[in-house]
Amino acid sequence: MKICRQWHQIIKECETKQVYPWRYYYIKYPSYRPGSYGKLFNDDPTNYPYHFDVMQTKSKPSQNTYLPYLKEADSIHLDRDWMGRLLRYGDQYVECATTAYHLCNYADDTLIEEVMIPQNEDGVDVKDRVEVLKEYLKRKGLV
Repeated sequence: MKICRQWHQIIKECETKQVYPWRYYYIKYPSYRPGSYGKLFNDDPTNYPYHFDVMQTKSKPSQNTYLPYLKEADSIHLDRDWMGRLLRYGDQYVECATTAYHLCNYADDTLIEEVMIPQNEDGVDVKDRVEVLKEYLKRKGLV
């Protein structure tokens, strides 16, 4: 799907103001808008406004489901066994919380490191969370 002029203006405005509401990600990143059976799912958008799963099935989550931030940052390590909700790196994984990414031990789920996603007082990202994750993965040598 091509980005229309209006969408391009929204992206530019968000980047200029450094305010990244959920719709910014939907517009900017293609993994939010898959072709076949693409559906967004969030069972609690009030408490988790950025946590929309993309389902590529007619009716229920499957191994083709994924969290688009993770897919945009590193689609190769997207863990299909966890329905795309984490990136797996051997004995470690990365998951997305509301305001942070967590690097955890796969064997016992202990937190190794937390990377905050900067937000304003209204709970809106002030730095692109996909870029935050990409930078972190590069810095850690995971990609």
